[in-house]
Amino acid sequence: MRNSNSIKAAYLKKLDDRIEKALTVVGAHVVGKAVNYCSVQTGNLSHSINYVTSKYSGGVSGQTSGTSLKKPVFTRTVKIGTNVVYAAIQEFGGTIRPNYGKSLAVPIHPDAKAAIIPKGGSIRSVFPDLVLIKRKSGAPLLVRMKGKQFDIMYVLMKSVTIPAHPYLRPAVYNHKDDIGKIFAQAMKDYDVSMK
Repeated sequence: MRNSNSIKAAYLKKLDDRIEKALTVVGAHVVGKAVNYCSVQTGNLSHSINYVTSKYSGGVSGQTSGTSLKKPVFTRTVKIGTNVVYAAIQEFGGTIRPNYGKSLAVPIHPDAKAAIIPKGGSIRSVFPDLVLIKRKSGAPLLVRMKGKQFDIMYVLMKSVTIPAHPYLRPAVYNHKDDIGKIFAQAMKDYDVSMK
């Protein structure tokens, strides 16, 4: 006959496994929704959205029924996110200012958009033939001359404000009912398996 501690340990292990599986389903579900909400056209951001489930231990402080809780508590989590540099500005919006120089060079021409400028490097290292055109009204331009014609390559701006285009928050907030159903089904299946 199994003792109560081994029965409890087996019960908790099955419960932990069930929760991990439910979190995995939630992670995949939310990532799919986040990709649909993503407004960036390049695909780099939408392809980088992922999730990870993990177990972590954290101390708990406080009082419960007069007893202080100081033991570590193990908690399962699912984290949804991306490591793309511009992910946060897309989610929350904000103002971008130049790190180097006085102006941001906003690419206009397809060649400029496709160019890879070395970090901290100069646009002129990639396009040495650019000419600056100052205008009475409007931002200055960097152009590439083609005889008497020219292509506008960049517009020089002091700053650029990006509006928020949330994709992670709506994926969670707009699908709370779906997430609840995933956990409800996992617990229902768990109750059946424990009988």
